[in-house]
This record gives sequence, C-alpha cells and structure tokens, in this order.
Amino acid sequence: MSTRVPFTPGDLVDHQWGTDDILTSDLATAILIGDAGGSMFDFSKGGNDTFTALPISTTTTAYGDAGDDMSDHSKGGNDTFTGASLGTYTFYGDAGGNMFGHAQGGGDSFRAEGDSFNTFYGDAGGDMSDHSKGGNDTFSSEVGRRVDNTFYGDAGGNMFGFAQGGDDTFLTQTKQGADHTFYGDAGGEMSDHSRGGNDTFQGSRQATNTFFGDAGSNMSGNAQGGDDSFTSRTDSNNTFYGDAGGDMSDYSKGGNDTFTGAFFSTNTFFGDAGGNMSDHAQGGDDRYTDLGGAIPSKTLYGDAGGDLSGFAAGGNDNFTSAGGSEITFYGDAGGSMFDHALGGDDVAVFGVWRRCHDARQRCGRQ
Repeated sequence: MSTRVPFTPGDLVDHQWGTDDILTSDLATAILIGDAGGSMFDFSKGGNDTFTALPISTTTTAYGDAGDDMSDHSKGGNDTFTGASLGTYTFYGDAGGNMFGHAQGGGDSFRAEGDSFNTFYGDAGGDMSDHSKGGNDTFSSEVGRRVDNTFYGDAGGNMFGFAQGGDDTFLTQTKQGADHTFYGDAGGEMSDHSRGGNDTFQGSRQATNTFFGDAGSNMSGNAQGGDDSFTSRTDSNNTFYGDAGGDMSDYSKGGNDTFTGAFFSTNTFFGDAGGNMSDHAQGGDDRYTDLGGAIPSKTLYGDAGGDLSGFAAGGNDNFTSAGGSEITFYGDAGGSMFDHALGGDDVAVFGVWRRCHDARQRCGRQ
C-alpha cells in the first residue's frame, strides 16, 4: 500500500508516495525539490508538485521529484514549473541525476518567461538506461524577447539499453532576439536499443532555432529515432537535425520526420544525421515543405550532411519549396557515397533557381 510522505532530504523507498506540494523561490531559497533530496527506489512515486520562480530570485534550480537518481520501478509525478523574467532558471522534470531500471518520468509542464536564461530537462539531467521511460512533457516559451532557452525532452546526457523517450511538445512564440535549442530526447548519444519519442517542435519568429529531433550527438547500435514534427516561423534562422546531430552507425535508424518552413526563413535541414552514416544505418522517409520568401536561402540534405558508407541507406524523402533566393539540395549525402551505400528515391520540387546533387533525385520547377 502506498504511503503519502512529505518532502525528505533523503530517499523515497518501498511504496512511499510524495505529497502534492506548492513551492516558490525567493532570495533565501534558490533550490527547490519536490519529493526526495536523494534518490527514488523500489515502487516509490513523486507527487504532482507546482514550482514557481519569482523575479526577485535571480537564480533558481528546481527538481520535480528526486535530486539524484531514479531506479527500480520508481515513477515521477506530473509537475508544473514556471520561470520568471530577469534570471537564470534550471528545472529537472523528474531526476537531477540518472534514470535506470524501470524508472518512469511524469508528464511535466515547463514555462519560460521573457528576458531570461532557461535550461529545462524533461526527465533526467543525466543518462537514461535499462528500461527507463521518459514522460510526455510540454515546454513553452511564449512571451518576451531576449530569451535563451535550452530544452531537453528526456535526458540531458545519453540514452542506452532499452531507454525510451516520451512524446514531448516544444512551443516557442517569443519576439526579437531569442535563441532556442531543442533536443527531442537525448542531449548526448543514443545507443543499444534506445528509442526516441514522437516529438513536436515549433520555433519562434525573429529568432535562431536549432532542433535535434532525437540525439544531440551520435546514434549507434539499434537506436531508433522517433517520427518528429518541426515547424519554423516567419523571419527566423533554423537548423534542423531530424535524428542525430552527429553520426549514425551500426543498425541505427532515423524516424519519418516532417518539417514545415515559413516565409522569409533561412533553413538548413539534415533529414537524419548532421555527420556521416555508416555500417547498416538507415535514413527515415522525411518530408520538407516551406512557403518560400524572396530573401533567404535553404540548404537541404536528405539524409546525411557528411558521407554514406558501408551498407548505409538513405530514405525516400520529399522536398517542396515555393521560393527563396537560392536552394542547395543534396538528395542523400552532402559528402561522398562509397562501398555499398544506397541513396533513397527522393523527390524535389522547387520554385526558384537551385543547385542539385545526387543523380537519384528528381528536381523540378513549379
């Protein structure tokens, strides 16, 4: 039977269940912890806590459930975090450390305010491994300008074993002078049988937006990216990595991602890997569409920004762009293709002058 317990500076164990608390930072309290200052074990569970940072507290760090690790069958609560203006805020949805065993993150909600620096971790500040699972979290930054956000959908570090990311939502609508960096699942690498969630991203107008669909670094083993959806807004500078910001190797596989651009946005798009694809890595079937605009340029890579080698295979990608001063398009690899690498059957329809690479693609003018 579960036993409700108030905050403890130690660990939550057995079937202990944290209470639902409301915590607010001030000048004397800059660190907030929802349930356990230590770790969570066994079948313990975090409460549904609410955290609010006040503008008078210029630096606030909040941990939704555990300040350290979550393991066994522990489960995070559904927590709500709200930042403030004129400060630096770091929020951990569930564990400040690692999640392993069968630990599960809660469905957390994060909100950033204007004129602030924010780093939000959906589930774990460190790694996720074994059969741990991220919650379905929501990240929003919808007001103000001069905002610097870094959002990690699940793990700030690596994902390995059979770890699985949640289906997270990232929404930004800030004004001028914002920088947003989104990691759909892991800020580091994904390996073994880890799997990314199906995440949804929206960047801001008049901002610099960098999107990593699944892993900020490499994907290896049998890691698999989720089917992610990315949307940019008017007058923005965007870099999209559909699955991995680095390399894809072994039997890793990219998800089937969807990218939608906007008027007067400059886009650099990597359908699967920002680096190389090797071994038996496989690209997803990605779709890129934008509405054009007379000023910006687009550089589009169907699968890898670098080389395809070994038995790597590109996905069957589809690109449509209605305008832009120049579009440079690489159907599969921005570098070379060698060994037994195979390009996908790509389709590209562009309404402006373009430079196309890779004989397998079909380029056309609307």
